[in-house]
Amino acid sequence: MSQSDQLDLEVVAVMVPTYHIIVVSLYHSPSGNFDSFCDLFERLLLSLNRHSNNYSFVIAGDFNVNFICDDQKSRYVIELLKSFGLYITCNEPTRGPSCLDNVAVSFQQDVCETKVIDLHGDDHSALVSNFSMSGSSMVSAATPTWHANYVFSSRRVHETALIHFKNDLARTSWDAVFQNPGDSGLLGNFFKFFQEKFDKFFPEILKTYSSRRPQKRQGRMKSHQEWYNDDLAAIKEVMLALKNRCEGGDDGDRRRYRRAKSIYKKQVELARKVATAAKIDNAPNRCKAAWDVINSHRSLPVRKLEFASPDAFNDFFIESVNSIVGELPTAAADPAELLAARVPAVHARLSFFRPITSLALRKIVKSFKPSKSPDVYGMSAFMLREVIEEIVDPLAVAVNDCLRTAIFPDFLKTSRTTPVYKKGDHQSLNSYRPISITPIFGKVVEAVIKPQLEDFFERNNLFSDMQFGFRRGRSTFDAVNRVAERIGSAFEDGESLH
Repeated sequence: MSQSDQLDLEVVAVMVPTYHIIVVSLYHSPSGNFDSFCDLFERLLLSLNRHSNNYSFVIAGDFNVNFICDDQKSRYVIELLKSFGLYITCNEPTRGPSCLDNVAVSFQQDVCETKVIDLHGDDHSALVSNFSMSGSSMVSAATPTWHANYVFSSRRVHETALIHFKNDLARTSWDAVFQNPGDSGLLGNFFKFFQEKFDKFFPEILKTYSSRRPQKRQGRMKSHQEWYNDDLAAIKEVMLALKNRCEGGDDGDRRRYRRAKSIYKKQVELARKVATAAKIDNAPNRCKAAWDVINSHRSLPVRKLEFASPDAFNDFFIESVNSIVGELPTAAADPAELLAARVPAVHARLSFFRPITSLALRKIVKSFKPSKSPDVYGMSAFMLREVIEEIVDPLAVAVNDCLRTAIFPDFLKTSRTTPVYKKGDHQSLNSYRPISITPIFGKVVEAVIKPQLEDFFERNNLFSDMQFGFRRGRSTFDAVNRVAERIGSAFEDGESLH
C-alpha cells in the first residue's frame, strides 16, 4: 500500500470466533482523498462479505466524516454501510461539534449501545460500545442444532447428462408406459416413468451441512466491451506508463500518474453511464431495464437461514395464514348474493376442456421462462424446455387424459417453499415471506386449462366489469381512468361519492 493509500484508509481486523464476529478498526486521514477512501472502503466490505463465513461485523474508527451533518459525504458513507447491512450507532459529537468517529454494526439495533466518553486533554472523545450478548442477533459460532435432523442434498443438471437423458427419452416405448393406468391416470404413469429416468441421469447427491455463507459476485455489466473504447485504452496505456516511471521517478512523476489515474477513472465511469443509459433507452421495457441495472450493481450481503429450521419456517407460515383467516370479520352480506346481483345469470356450463395438440403444448412449454429453480422433485422449467421435443407427444396424451377424467394428481399439489427476506431483522421469522415453486408438470396442466377458463368467463360475462386485474386487454391504467371518469361525472351532477 502506497503512502497516499495509507492516508486514505488504514485498517486492522480481528476475528472473534467465540462470538462469531469480526472487529475492524479503521482510520481515514483528513489529508486523504475522500473518493479513494470510499473506493478502498467498499472493496474492504466486499472482501469481508465474501470471506467472513457468516460472521457479524463491528467496524469502528475515525472516518473523518461528520455523521451528524447531512451532506454528500456523510450520506454516501451511511448508504454504503447500509448496503452491506450495517448501521451506525453514534449520533453525538466526538470532536468539537462534529461526529467524526463512529461504530457500525451488522446486529439489530437493540443489541449495541454506543456512548461518547470525554477524554480531557484529547481532541477526540472515546466511544464505548456495549453489546447485549443475549440478543437474538448475536450469532453463535456453534453449528445450529436443528441441522442434524435433516438430510441435505443437491442435484446438478449438466449438459452431458442432459444429452443422454434426451436420447433415452427418444427411445422410449410410451405405449408400454401408458398400460394399466393407476388412480392418477395416464399423467401419473407418465410422471412416474419420467421421474425414474430423471433420477437416474441426475441423481441427488447427499452432502454434509456447511455453515459457510454462499458467495455473491458483485454485479457488473455483462461485458466491458459494451462500453470500453479505443480512447479509454489509450488513456490506460499512458497511465500505466506513468505508473512504471513512478517506481524510480520523482514527485512530479507521481503527481502526473495520480492525475492520469483520476482522468482514466472518470472517463471509465462516464463511458459506463452512457452505455447504461443507451441500454435502458433501447429496451422494450425501460422500467424493467432500469431495475435490472440497479439490481445487477447491488452488493447486499448473502445470509444463510441458520437461525431456524425448515419446519419452524413451515409452521410459522401456516400459523400466519390461519391467524389472518381467523381475524377476518364476518361478511355483512352473502357473497353469492352480491355476485348474483352484479353478474348476469348464465345457463351455459363448462362441461369439458378442449384437448391440447402437441404443437400447442410445445408452444406453451417454450413460452416458459428458462428458470433453473428446481421444484420439489428437482425438475425445472429449463430442463423441461430442453427435453420437450422428446416427450411432447406422450405428454399431450397424458395431459388430455387428465382433462378428460378431471383427475389432477396429488403429486402435482406439493410445492417447494423458499423463505425470501423482505425487511426487518434477519433473525426473525416475521421478516420472511414464503415463495412456492409448484411442480413444473403441474404448471403445464395449469397453462392448458387457464386460457379455456378465461375464454369461458369472458364469453359469458362472468367477470365483473369492475375487475381490471389479471384480464387480457385491461390494466391498472383502465382502473384509474374509470375512477377518474366516475369522479368527473359525480362532480358535474353534484353527487356525493363514498
